[in-house]
Amino acid sequence: MSVKVMALVWDAYRPNVDQKLVLLALADWCDDEGKCRFSESEVAQRTRLEVGPVRATLASLVEDGTLTTIPKYPGWFRLQLDRLSQQETRR
Repeated sequence: MSVKVMALVWDAYRPNVDQKLVLLALADWCDDEGKCRFSESEVAQRTRLEVGPVRATLASLVEDGTLTTIPKYPGWFRLQLDRLSQQETRR
């Protein structure tokens, strides 16, 4: 678990609660550079969401560039910390 990544996720603005929840679960598996490995079923279990919504949420995070694959390491992903830090918290 990376406290650094967890703090970035908490501070990042996400209008969708599923995205925030999935990002928090991923942060729990990340190292300080945002690198993590997980399965959709592990994310579903951790977040208490169904696999379908988890799959859709992960796809939306990939689509907006917040989550990327690591080509040299199949099954590994990276949270783009610069994108998270650029997203201001809206209160």
